[in-house]
Amino acid sequence: MESEAIMIRELGARFYCGECMDVDNVVVDESLRSRGTGLKMMDWLHEKARQLGCKVVLLDSCVTLARAHKFYFRQDYEILGYHFSRKM
Repeated sequence: MESEAIMIRELGARFYCGECMDVDNVVVDESLRSRGTGLKMMDWLHEKARQLGCKVVLLDSCVTLARAHKFYFRQDYEILGYHFSRKM
């Protein structure tokens, strides 16, 4: 498992009121994509959420990341809204 952890460049998760896991900064190294690494990572996160009693897992994804969106759709995620940003 240690070698698999090295494959993931970034990952963060926040928990709200024990009911929601908010996954942040999901980045698998480009050279390792489409090899099951992301699926293993998300399976681990989903199991951790169940263990913690979370009722939902949320994540944001930039609108330009079409491949990531296809991946999340295959994981039964659905688009619920927009995350807005304003440069200052």
